Amino acid sequence: MTEEESWFGKVKYRILEGKKGVREAYDCMANSYDYSKYLYWTRKLEHAEERVVRKWIDDFSGPCLDVGCGTGRYSLKIAEKDVEVVTSDFSLPMLKRLRLKAKGSGIYHRIHVVLADASIYPSSEAPSIR
Repeated sequence: MTEEESWFGKVKYRILEGKKGVREAYDCMANSYDYSKYLYWTRKLEHAEERVVRKWIDDFSGPCLDVGCGTGRYSLKIAEKDVEVVTSDFSLPMLKRLRLKAKGSGIYHRIHVVLADASIYPSSEAPSIR
């Protein structure tokens, strides 16, 4: 990781690389992820996918697995439909934020949190199958 001077002033930023960098970035964003103005394009994408996801959520009737759940945007909506949800993410602070939101919503008992990495191995690191 290196510190660089940004093109928009004297603000410093760090370049985060690889899986460790992605995890660190999400760990840092966890407390403000749901409302940050700096995630403008994320909010736009969420708005666009909301209509489609809402239709899927209405059809859920059994246990659900939300991989890469972040702060639980969809997990909470599914649990509100009286569905058990197993959530997983590789950022512990994101999962902690999800748990706080679930406790505040009274659906904590339907949310089961798992800290896990769901990525696929790069071809050079894949275990050999013989």
